[in-house]
Amino acid sequence: MNQVRSRLGIFVVLASLGFALLYGCVPPRRTLTSEDKVADMYWLYSQFNENYAPLQYKEARLGFKFEDLKQKYLDLAKATTNNDDFYKLMYQFVAEFHDAHTSASMGQADLPGRAKVAYLGFMGVRKGDNLVVKEFLPTVDRDAANFPVKVSDVITKMDGIDLKTMIQTDALLFRNLGQDESNLTFHMGRLFTRLSTANGLPKAENAKLTLLRSGKEMEITLPWVVKDLVEFSGEQRRAVQQKRNPPHDDVVQGFDPADYFKIGMMRINGRLENTTSALSKIIQNLPSYNFWNSFTFVDTNPAWMDGLSSAVNPKATGDDLMKTLRNVPKTAILIEDSKTYPIYLTRENTLNAKGEASGSKKFVAYMLLNTFGPSADSDTVLAELSNSFKKLNELGVQDLVIDMINNGGGSLELGMKLAQFFSPTKVVMPDIQYRLSETWLDNFEKGSLAESSNDAEREIDRRFYNMMLEDKKAGNRLSRKFNTESLITFPLIPNADMPKLNIVLMVNEMCASMCDIFTAILKDNNMAKVVGSKTMGAGGNVVDHMLAPNSSLSVRQTESLILRADGTYIENNGIEPDVAVKVNELADSKYDEVRAQALKLLLTDTVK
Repeated sequence: MNQVRSRLGIFVVLASLGFALLYGCVPPRRTLTSEDKVADMYWLYSQFNENYAPLQYKEARLGFKFEDLKQKYLDLAKATTNNDDFYKLMYQFVAEFHDAHTSASMGQADLPGRAKVAYLGFMGVRKGDNLVVKEFLPTVDRDAANFPVKVSDVITKMDGIDLKTMIQTDALLFRNLGQDESNLTFHMGRLFTRLSTANGLPKAENAKLTLLRSGKEMEITLPWVVKDLVEFSGEQRRAVQQKRNPPHDDVVQGFDPADYFKIGMMRINGRLENTTSALSKIIQNLPSYNFWNSFTFVDTNPAWMDGLSSAVNPKATGDDLMKTLRNVPKTAILIEDSKTYPIYLTRENTLNAKGEASGSKKFVAYMLLNTFGPSADSDTVLAELSNSFKKLNELGVQDLVIDMINNGGGSLELGMKLAQFFSPTKVVMPDIQYRLSETWLDNFEKGSLAESSNDAEREIDRRFYNMMLEDKKAGNRLSRKFNTESLITFPLIPNADMPKLNIVLMVNEMCASMCDIFTAILKDNNMAKVVGSKTMGAGGNVVDHMLAPNSSLSVRQTESLILRADGTYIENNGIEPDVAVKVNELADSKYDEVRAQALKLLLTDTVK
């Protein structure tokens, strides 16, 4: 069955990425006519009507009617007088659905004259309601000593308006994830770079920044630098290349730091990659790609709008990955077998009810689970973990912290297998409802006919297909509820070698999709406590659809919905933590304080 679904996955990937590369996902040089705009809006509407699973759920939750929304935006589209305003309008329509998985993107290719970028020259990360400057664009970095903004400056306002208000009144018009804290974290760094085809250029020539430096408030005025997008990209790339003197080993596995400033980047499995590289990786591992691997928060944005250019080196694994993303205690014992998901062991003081050291100690394991879409296949991942936990079990370790902060999701199949790996008893998996679209129906029909599958796989797909046909004939938009475990052919087997663990999960508002689901599985099965902030609430799989006939817009669609044990959707709700921590204020410390709270739960024996 997995082989069959992989072949369908090939089609989906080529449809969503390959067309952009083979035929060019490029906005037109001509000014779109009213007829062009109407055609593109109807194309966009058809994608939602056919593929969007939560349509009725969103109508009820957000209080709109899809037909009214369509007419409103059709009238607005006809009234636009230039291409950029029309492009922004399409982004606004998609944003109306408040959906982390559902987004619009406009490819720029490498042709000039199609889009402009306006930028101030620095990048940073969210800290509460402010932004901490972390680095500069390469063209600015060459003369950073004379630049008025400095690394570690805390930007609190722009043009007299606090950043939170700016996001809520402006940025959310063009991209809304459906979760307040997720929106703030996602958009914070994007306020200082604007794209004409996505969120529009600033109206003013300058930006007045209010910032804190060494505890003192000051104001600085910077010019908005406006350039053709291709010109901008080339300048940044050349600045990176010139800075390499001598060259170093950042160019690995087809990845170049300068790629962060190329056009056509996408975030996949928690990392920024250029689209060509991402497609190449998927094609090289076609048997491992299917819809079951599409529970991930993917966002196509120009890379300079998405954090730091010095982000994790793609070759980093194991200890290197851990030390890049987190602080590792000096007393930690690193587990050598843990390459995909690094693990270390520390000996900690237990605590009494008052939070005081009780005089005894015990081992606590820490695991960095940063993605459910690793480069290694699930069998390799589980084999690594089996070797690691064999060592931990020999030491009597029963307490585990799993760090999933900023985990954007990945494979449903891997996530379910990992959840079962951590339990010696049967884990109850969540339910799923499919959009009764041609895509999903074709998937199961092909599975029922595939000669390469065994009899059991074909029979399971045949049953799914027939039940979904029944649901569609009954006039339903969504299928009946299916347990997600039924999607992997044979039931998951409890891990008899795993003792009952006390587990604490570290999560935040950027824990999305499969990370949402994994958190729900462990919490609903009473396997773990959760520390951090509410997860994003991206509650289904995502599929790309391309291209609008005139604008070359592509749109991602949420095409299923995951239900928790109590029957509620994960979509827009996320998972509430047992112990709330303002994770968004702690990036500077690499989230040490969140780990401290997780340890406190384990060491005072409140998990059992």
